[in-house]
Amino acid sequence: MRRHGASNAGGGAPARAAPRGRSCGAGGPIVPSAKIGAHAAPDLREADDRRDIVGFLARLAFFVVTLWLLFGVVLGVGAVTTGEMAPRICSGDVMLYWRLSQSFNEGDVAVYTADGEERLGRVVARPGDEITVTEAGELMVNGAVVVESDITTPTPRYESAVDYPVHLGTDEFFVLADLREGGHDSRLYGPIARSQIKGNVISVLRRSNL
Repeated sequence: MRRHGASNAGGGAPARAAPRGRSCGAGGPIVPSAKIGAHAAPDLREADDRRDIVGFLARLAFFVVTLWLLFGVVLGVGAVTTGEMAPRICSGDVMLYWRLSQSFNEGDVAVYTADGEERLGRVVARPGDEITVTEAGELMVNGAVVVESDITTPTPRYESAVDYPVHLGTDEFFVLADLREGGHDSRLYGPIARSQIKGNVISVLRRSNL
């Protein structure tokens, strides 16, 4: 006679397949995959939120550092409070100046400090030059009268302020306000040291009268 499989040997009951959704080993219930995904989705969203916050803070820090380097080290910004450089630079204008200048040439407008105040002045003489302001209101550098096309008024000397001729030493400059009558400049303060100069003006934003 033919035998009908080893599972029926000895008269035992036929073997049953393990029900779906149950483990064949430990016997505990298997958590459906849908429930796993439901728990994992909030965690993924929280991780994405954290990455977004960290990325935003990194970009913000980069922006702040860039602004500090740009306007604290490379460039300077200031409001003009006097009319001593008119008509080129007027009171109420906003000036942008370059902080990294290593030298200054005749005609450059320098931002410098004197008597605890920030001032503007045009460089008219450099280290090694000799300057004289005559009784007739003429500016002389190294024995020659300086002709300034943008200056239409005399350059009076201020009595008892500076002894002429002035010999500029190393890293010293002679600066004058464009408004020569009553302007605060090297005729009052004497030579301006390089350490007093903050930079040279590169642009001016004029206030609108509208």
